[in-house]
Amino acid sequence: MVRSLVCDRLSLLAQVFSATFIAVALAMALAWRLAIVIISLQPFIIGSFYARGVLMKRMSKKVLKAQTSSSKLASEAVSNHRTIAAFSSEEKIMGLFGASLEGPKSESQAVRTFFILVTTGRVIAEAGTVTSGLSKGRDAVKSVFTILKRKSKMHPDDPEGIKPQKLDGIYTAS
Repeated sequence: MVRSLVCDRLSLLAQVFSATFIAVALAMALAWRLAIVIISLQPFIIGSFYARGVLMKRMSKKVLKAQTSSSKLASEAVSNHRTIAAFSSEEKIMGLFGASLEGPKSESQAVRTFFILVTTGRVIAEAGTVTSGLSKGRDAVKSVFTILKRKSKMHPDDPEGIKPQKLDGIYTAS
């Protein structure tokens, strides 16, 4: 088991380092200025993904702990519902139940904000790839309006226009 664990870790590290070395070498060979900018941003990108993983683990532990305590409170309240009703303690029990879930609820706001900002960065990056399609679409719409503004050589109200003698599905001018 230990040998398998060590081999798996070593192979993963070898894979990461070799992929990183090859990626940096290729990027520097192809476009070194852009590579330097992207390499300088990599710590921030790696940090955000690492922070996301850590936040998810920590948040799930806190949620599980709060869920366990609130479940215990709820099961005790259900089993002792007559006593609670006799002493009119329903609001107090509901307050305790809400308080047991308050910690993870308030922390989840910070996690939501973090995820919103990280996801927004990804969406902005993806939107950059669409700009060429937008310019092509703009050019297509421009050509359609150019065609619509063009003056026709045939006037539909002209009584001297082409008057075919026979219509059989094929246009023949006589």
